[in-house]
Amino acid sequence: MIAIYAQAALLFVTVLLVLLSFILLLFKNREQKIEKVMLMTLSLCFMVVGYLITEGELSKKKSIDEMNGQTIVVNGEILQITDTKYGFRYKIKTTIENLAENNKRNLKKIKDVNLIFETKEELSVSIGNNVKCKGIINRFDKARNKGNFDSDKYYQSLGMYGEIANCSVEITSNETNLIKQRLYDLKKSYTRQLKKICNDNNVGVFKICNLENGGIIQGILLGNKNDINDDIKSLYQMNGISHILAISGLHISLIGLFVYSLIRKKLKFIPAAFFSISIILLFSMMTGFGVATVRATIMFIMNIAGEVLGRKNDRINAIALAFLLIVCSNPMVIINSGFQMSFAAIIGANFVWKITEKFMDIKGKMWSAFGFSLCITIVMNPIIAWNYYQIPMYSVLLNLIIVPLMGIVIASGFVGLYSSYLFVIIGKITILPACLIIKMYGLLCTIVEHIPFYNVICGKPNVIVVIVYYFTIAGMCIVMKIYLKKNEDKESKKIIPKTGQIVENERSKKAKKRKIFIKKITFVFGSFIIITISLFVHIFTGFEVNFLDVGQGDGIAIRTHDAFITVDGGSSDVKNVGKYRIIPFIKYKGIRAIDYAIISHLDNDHVSGVRELLEQSDNGGIKVRNIVLPKLLNKDDEYVEMEKLAHAMGVEVLYLKNGDSIEAGPLKIKCINPDIKNQMDDRNDNSTVLDVKYKNFSMLLTGDISSEVENNIEKNLAQKYTVLKVPHHGSRFSSSEKLLSKVSPKYSVISCGEGNSYGHPHIETIDRLNMHNTEILRTDLIGEIDFRME
Repeated sequence: MIAIYAQAALLFVTVLLVLLSFILLLFKNREQKIEKVMLMTLSLCFMVVGYLITEGELSKKKSIDEMNGQTIVVNGEILQITDTKYGFRYKIKTTIENLAENNKRNLKKIKDVNLIFETKEELSVSIGNNVKCKGIINRFDKARNKGNFDSDKYYQSLGMYGEIANCSVEITSNETNLIKQRLYDLKKSYTRQLKKICNDNNVGVFKICNLENGGIIQGILLGNKNDINDDIKSLYQMNGISHILAISGLHISLIGLFVYSLIRKKLKFIPAAFFSISIILLFSMMTGFGVATVRATIMFIMNIAGEVLGRKNDRINAIALAFLLIVCSNPMVIINSGFQMSFAAIIGANFVWKITEKFMDIKGKMWSAFGFSLCITIVMNPIIAWNYYQIPMYSVLLNLIIVPLMGIVIASGFVGLYSSYLFVIIGKITILPACLIIKMYGLLCTIVEHIPFYNVICGKPNVIVVIVYYFTIAGMCIVMKIYLKKNEDKESKKIIPKTGQIVENERSKKAKKRKIFIKKITFVFGSFIIITISLFVHIFTGFEVNFLDVGQGDGIAIRTHDAFITVDGGSSDVKNVGKYRIIPFIKYKGIRAIDYAIISHLDNDHVSGVRELLEQSDNGGIKVRNIVLPKLLNKDDEYVEMEKLAHAMGVEVLYLKNGDSIEAGPLKIKCINPDIKNQMDDRNDNSTVLDVKYKNFSMLLTGDISSEVENNIEKNLAQKYTVLKVPHHGSRFSSSEKLLSKVSPKYSVISCGEGNSYGHPHIETIDRLNMHNTEILRTDLIGEIDFRME
């Protein structure tokens, strides 16, 4: 009730302010006051409307989360059909009124909820059809570790709050949205046609028009990234050119202005504007109305409307209008990285660059292009660091080559696509320039990857650092504006009123200009370098241990001011666990090198992610300095393969046995197992067991040892530990009564996967832990588990 009264009060205040603004309009000679009040009123109106919309969206999200796992029956309208790598995704707009008949729980009505469901085969439904769906409603997965991809936030930023799993679909109305459905069919037709032109069967000069390059062209022309290789996506992202795969302002301006100028030759302003805007709206709708596309479309419409009305287009107003319309339609879009980068780029181009260009008095196309690219990059860097935890250092230079050629790629792509409907061979000929340029992009990125520091891990910046960063840029722009104003005033004073001549010696004038230019370039580039460096500053003191959720497996990170150490890193049920869970976490922390990657034993659920780390250790990834293996007399195949991989990557291989230790400042890690004199036949029982101490914190890491080994090492253990890593993921054959009585852990961490096939942790282990009054923490239930101390 309090929230309702608060919202009502805000609306009442807003209405009063609006009325006050109109009353002030009745008075004369109060233009400035009226402008200020109107601006304040308009801002407050948007704040209140935004607050109310956000409250409504969060309420929907909360309700969906509460229903997680429930079976529902809903009626809804198909809003969108999307081709994916794994099948088809359907977006529906529905009102949830009831659960399935076998569930008697009362549920309030949730209006206008966007949900999705997926199928492997395309259903016989059309956009606009009303359907009845029955299935299990699931919320989207949250990030299991810091730095991991958060599906929940991503879909929330797109205005979608849940997925219907095991969905059965029944059409209740055949009413179809003809425009959207025809555009969807047209996009599928374009995709098929591009695959005819670009495929791996091409020979001779057309061999370059292969499926890989064709997939990239699909992404550039249609926003369809299904056929783009993951390695290509990663390559483009690491080099800071992944923006070319998004439908953005470049596409909209090229297509829109081409249509407008073509029609304008034959018709007047209004028909030309109508047709060009219609084409752009249809193109945007066909490609999915991405955030960057919507922003560019709104700004294009404003530009054309200004020309038709004979008014100068105010880009500040256009950007503000685009921002407000997008945010009001879905307030959660502000957490979308595409939204953030799109507006950062346009602000860098239209504000920071415009002021810097005048201040530096830049002449020449090359310098202008470099300055333009630099200003956009500087504004975007904090957002790139915030979302990807690394910054491509040479993207400014790469974009100098790549962006100007994008016009040729788009033109060649569309000409090739449309001409192929007449003759496929003509399509191949005309799309050839696009394929050649795409190939060149890949070669450029590969070359840049071999340059030192081409991509530097910076970690997720502190929010205060980001705020200070942008305030510094704003301050620089203000200083440059003040300088320009003062310089204009000085120039006007030098002019003799009668003759209009400037009184100043030509030689002294050139020398003065040179000095001023040196001061300017020092100020601008010095400031840009300093504020960029701020993103890389991460002051860490103290001690931190992170038990990562790697599914069914182990992955532990230990960090002090002096060292970063990992213990294991693998999974038996999460594919590419290194790529999707371990590496993003390490980058999030701003770690560029692992001092010691300790492996307890060579089971896949302990080493699969470590292999991935090693394989990209020399490829702009995270450097592994030392691999630490258990000292064994009898080495199996997996052990030997790990040694070979480490040596091939130039990584030092170290060995640990009972009595060895690693020290880094106050951190002391002592090895308790394996015992070189009493090695076991079972690989698990030869696991490295570590006694970790940092000041008054202690931790026992046990690998996958059994109760037999627990008994053997009991004499070497301390009396009490702060944290016990429960052996073998909570197996009943480990964590014996004798071990637990000796170590008496305050916290017991179990690393296992949700619903794993082994049944870990076993109930017997949980019962034994509970008897010792230890707090049980499980990665399958809560995700990443952290311990910190100063």
